[in-house]
Amino acid sequence: MVKSIIFRNDLTIEFIESIIKDQLELPKQDLEKIKLIEFKIQEKLLEGGLMGEISRVYLKWDNKNVDNNDDDDDSLSSISLPNSIVIKSIKNDSASCIVSSLESKTYREAEFYQKQMKSNKESGMKFDFLPIIYYANKNNETGEYSIIMQDLSEYVSACKVMGNQCWGKVQGLNLDLYDPFEIVKKCFLETSKIHIENWGDCKKLLSNQSNSWLKDFDIYQGNDCGKEEWVKKNYQVLKSTWEEKTLPIIKKIQEQYKETSPLINVDQVLKVIEIYFNHYLKWEQFKTRIDTSNEKNAFSLIHGDFHAGNVMVPLVLDGVEQQQHNKNDKLYLLDFSEIGFGCPFSDMAQFIISNCEIKFRRENEEKLFKIYWNSLLESGIDLGNFPFDYSFKIYKRGGIDRWIKINILMSPHIPEFAFIYFFNQLSTFVMDHYSNDLFN
Repeated sequence: MVKSIIFRNDLTIEFIESIIKDQLELPKQDLEKIKLIEFKIQEKLLEGGLMGEISRVYLKWDNKNVDNNDDDDDSLSSISLPNSIVIKSIKNDSASCIVSSLESKTYREAEFYQKQMKSNKESGMKFDFLPIIYYANKNNETGEYSIIMQDLSEYVSACKVMGNQCWGKVQGLNLDLYDPFEIVKKCFLETSKIHIENWGDCKKLLSNQSNSWLKDFDIYQGNDCGKEEWVKKNYQVLKSTWEEKTLPIIKKIQEQYKETSPLINVDQVLKVIEIYFNHYLKWEQFKTRIDTSNEKNAFSLIHGDFHAGNVMVPLVLDGVEQQQHNKNDKLYLLDFSEIGFGCPFSDMAQFIISNCEIKFRRENEEKLFKIYWNSLLESGIDLGNFPFDYSFKIYKRGGIDRWIKINILMSPHIPEFAFIYFFNQLSTFVMDHYSNDLFN
C-alpha cells in the first residue's frame, strides 16, 4: 500500500518541519527547540520541469531557541537550517505527463532517492554527490511521484557554463571563469563512484527482486526476459521514428541548403545507421553484449542519462571579495530517472557527445577517459579484461549506440537548429571513431 504522496499543494508547516528534522542528527530535546513558523511557495516554476513541476519553497524558522541555546552542548547552535527547499513532482492531473511517466518510469528517480535518505544508509546507494533528500515517494501504478530536496540556488547547470551548446549564450555568466576540462574531469570522477561500487557485481543486485525498479532489471536476467518490451521500444519504435521522422528531417535540410548543407558527414552516418538497424540492434546481438557471464562485457549500475544538464556546479563569482565563495568545488548529479544496469563507458561517451564542442572533444576526450579509467584502476577493480585500448573501443561503440538512439528520439521534438547541432555532434564522433569492426 503506497502512502499518500505529498505534492506542493499538500505542504504544511508540520510536514516540512518534520522532514527537515529527520535529516538532523540531534538529541530529541534539541530537535524540539527547532520550529518552522512560515513557508511560501514561489509562484514561478523552476527550469528543468520537462516531465513535471519543480518549485522552490521559502522557509522561515523561529531562531530564538537556536540562537539563545544556553546548553553546554553547542550542537544546536552549529546547525544550519535551510532557507529554502525544492519540490519536484508529477501529479495525475496531467494526463500526458502521467502517460510519459509510466512509459519511461521516471518515478524511478523517487525510488532511487529513497535509498539516499538517512534511514536507508544500509541500501548501498548513498553517494556524496547527491543533494540532501528530505522526502521521496512514488506510485508505480499511477506514475505519480514527489521529491523534496536541497535547494541548489547557489549552483548553476554545468550545461550552461560549458557554453549552453545550441541554446544560446546564458546572460549574466562569465564563461571565462569556468574550465570545461576540469568540469568534465570532476563529473567523470564523481560518477565513477557508482561504477566502482557496483563494478561487475550486478548479479547481487539482479538476484534481489526488491531491485526490480532499476532500469533493465528484467533484460539483464537473461533467458529472453523483457524481450518483447525491449524489441518494441528499442527496435520497432526507434526504426519507425527514424524512417518517418528523422530521415525526412535530414533530407529536408539537405534539399533546403544543397551544397551549403550545415549537416556534416551525412553519407557515413546513414550507412552506419543502416548497419545499426540491420545487425547491431537485433535482439540476439544485443543479448551477447549484456551477457553477465561474459567477463569481457563491461557492466555496472549507471546513471543512464549522463549529461551536463543533469550536473550542478558552483556558481563562480567575480571579484576578490568572492574568493572564499569560489573555493567550493563540490558538484551535484541530478535526475536519476534512468538509473539501472548498463555499460559504464557508454555513460562517459554520452556526456562527451552531448556537451563538448567538437574541437574540445578531439583534443581532450582520450585524456579525460584515461583519467576516468585510472580512477577505476586505482580503486582496486580488476581491469584485467579491460585494458585501456579495449575500454576506449567500448566507449566509442557505446557513444555511437547511445547517441543514434537519442538523436532519433529527439528529432521530432526539437527545432531545426538544435537538430543540426546534435546531428553534427554525433556525425563527427562517427567520423573520428567508427570502424568496420566496431559493431561486431
